[in-house]
This record gives sequence, structure tokens and C-alpha cells, in this order.
Amino acid sequence: MDLLKPFAETSGLSGEQLAILTAHYPTALDFLDIDCEVVVSTIPEAAIPLEVIKRLRRLILHQLIPKDTTGNDLFATYQSGFPLTFGLPHLDDIFRTELRNSEVLEVCGTPLSGKTQLCLQLICHNLLDTSCTIAIIDTGSHISPSRIAGILRLWGHGEDKLEECLRRLTFMKVTTISRLLQALDYVSSFLPSSRDTRGSDGVSTKSIVVIDSLYAIVAPIIGGRKVEGFALMSQLAFTMKYVATELQAAVVYTNLKPPSEDSEAGLQANLGVFWQSVPHHRISVHRVGELHVDSLTAQVGHATEIVVSLVKSTKIAPICSVTVCITPAGLSWKTGNSSFDQTKTTSSPKSKLFRAAESRP
Repeated sequence: MDLLKPFAETSGLSGEQLAILTAHYPTALDFLDIDCEVVVSTIPEAAIPLEVIKRLRRLILHQLIPKDTTGNDLFATYQSGFPLTFGLPHLDDIFRTELRNSEVLEVCGTPLSGKTQLCLQLICHNLLDTSCTIAIIDTGSHISPSRIAGILRLWGHGEDKLEECLRRLTFMKVTTISRLLQALDYVSSFLPSSRDTRGSDGVSTKSIVVIDSLYAIVAPIIGGRKVEGFALMSQLAFTMKYVATELQAAVVYTNLKPPSEDSEAGLQANLGVFWQSVPHHRISVHRVGELHVDSLTAQVGHATEIVVSLVKSTKIAPICSVTVCITPAGLSWKTGNSSFDQTKTTSSPKSKLFRAAESRP
């Protein structure tokens, strides 16, 4: 018989709340037999929020209820999904269509390296697909709706198209990890489930969740011997995986990594060893410098050059990188100057960075 306490310990409850809850419901089965609203009303002295009880119930159901899955089922799910693309062929080529929904993608880099701009490129490109719904969870005013509108205008889209795109964009601001968990619960309420990923016209729907920046939320609770902090991180990891796998959404978040001269150490993102296995794919963004040329785009003659590298993947050998430029019109290739290659894709020889990435499990 499964006790409730091991599950409840990862939900971020205080010691007193945990003791009261497990005293009333010793086993997981006792807890599942009662509606969430009844649980909250039965133990008002614990002051446990309803969303925490619902999240705990979802965790128990996910881990205890067996799911009969065959290879055919998994392959059918894979075929029914969609590749996550950025709209730049050579950037998408390094993923070889293996960056898909139902997966978690981490975009990491040093401060001001271009992580948010890469996310904006992803958002704007996928908003042009009328079957795509995007939820943005912003933790520090990093993503500006006016920037999204400006990129779409520079791509040549009129106000009608702009209004239609922004209508499918949900924007939330959070400042604590508890608010982030609530936002993910809210996202779960309006995204289509994995059993209903087709619209009324029979076209598969796309769902993307972007969190920028995750480190800004998690940093205050990690470090030292803060057991509650690790419990909340475990709950956050589960919730993100739930949104990705059960709702067939693509979950993308940004993470910070400290500057380091040691390229192998640079692979250590700031959420620590515990978090290394959470994302299915990890992209590293490195800022190279400023460019001053006449015609990077039809709009401007100034851009920032960044290198995007795939440093971890569960399906792709992480040995590729590509160089792009940040412009007012989003990401662009360097053109209009004979000293530039139109694309810079590096796969061989392997640098120390990629050799270090390949050696990691």
C-alpha cells in the first residue's frame, strides 16, 4: 500500500501542513478517494491551497496508474506530433526535425547573450501558423509584446494578421515559483489534452509554452540545505514534463550560465546537477559581437552576432552550431558582405565544447 507522505514531500508543503495532511489521509488511495475541494475543506487548519492539492493528485495519478504502452503507440504519438522550428533553415537543420512537441527545451547562455531573442524568433515564426497557441510566462519583463508586434510588422504582415496572431498569444507575469506553478496549472486548463490535439477542422493543433527566465524564479530557493527548495524544484520539473507529455505541448525555457573560460565548465547551467536531466534538449547561446554592415536586412545596417549550439539532446548528436544575427526583424543570416559566409554551420572538427557535451550522459 502506497503511503501519501513520499508523494506529498515533493509538493512544497511545510512540515506542519504535511503532518496534518498525512494524519487525515495516511495512504495515497485514501487521498484519491476524496475530491480535492473536500480535502481542502476537511483540513482548513492546514491552509493548503486548492491548486496544490490538485497538483499532488495529478502527480499521484501519473505515477501510480499503470499505462499500457507499446512501441507502436509511442511511434504513433511521435508521428502525430509536430517539429518545433525557428523559421531559419540552417538553424532548424541542426535539429533535423527531432526538436518536437511533448519535449522540454532549455535555452541557456550568459547574460545578454541573445536567449530571449531566440525565443522571440520561435514565438513569431510559430504564431504565423493559425493552429498554434502560445503561452508566455515572463518572470522579469524580458519579453515585450511590442517587440513581437514589431517583428511581425517588419516581416510584412498587416494589422489584421497581427491582431489574429496576438489573439492566440497568452501572456502571464510571475515573480515566485509558487506563482509559476499556478501559471502552469492555468496553462494546463486551456491547452488541448494529448487525446484531443486536433481542432474542429481536423488540423492538428500546436501548443508552445515559453518561460523566460526560469533561473530568475528558482535562484532564491536553491543552495544550502533548503529541503523545501529542492521539493519545489522537483514539483516544477514534474509539472513541466506533465505539460509537455500529457498535453503534447512544447515547453521552452531560458536558463542562465555563468561566464567561464573553461568551455566544459560553461556547460554547467546555473540550476545545478539536479536539473541537468530535466530538459530533453539544451541549446547554448553565445554572443560574438556587434556587426556594422550596409544590408543585413532591408531595414537596418546594425546587428548582433550570436552562435547557437546544440549541447545536449536525447535524440541528436550534439556536435552542431550555427551563427546568426539579431536584428530588429528577428534573427537573420549575414548577407550583403563578401567577407561573411551566408551561413556558418560547424560540425567538424569538434571543439572542446562539443567533445565535452558528447562525453556527458
